[in-house]
Amino acid sequence: MFPYKHASAVYYDKHQHSHEYYSNYFTNEEILATYEEVVYPADKEDTWDIPTEVENYIDLLSVGRIKAGRPKKRRIKGAVEQKTQNKCTRCGAYGHNRKTCRNMPKNK
Repeated sequence: MFPYKHASAVYYDKHQHSHEYYSNYFTNEEILATYEEVVYPADKEDTWDIPTEVENYIDLLSVGRIKAGRPKKRRIKGAVEQKTQNKCTRCGAYGHNRKTCRNMPKNK
C-alpha cells in the first residue's frame, strides 16, 4: 500500500526513499502478473456444488439488512423500563426544571 502524503513528507524530510515502504503487491510487475492468467466465467449458480457448512454460513450473513437513513442516537426504551423525569431543584417537583418552574421555592 502506498504511504499517505504526510508519511511521504516525513520520508522526504529524513532523506529516505518512500518507495522502500511501498508494498510489493502494488508494483507494475505484480499487477500485470495478477491478470496474466486466464479467468473463465462461472457456471450457473444452481449447478454449483457448495458444501453445507459454507451454505449455512452464507445464509447467516444474508439475514440482516442495513436500514436506510441516519442511525438513531438513542435507543428506544421498552415498556418495562422506567421513564426518567426532570426534577426541579427549586421546588422539588417532578416534570419540569428550574428554568420553567412556576411554583414557589421550597424552604431550606
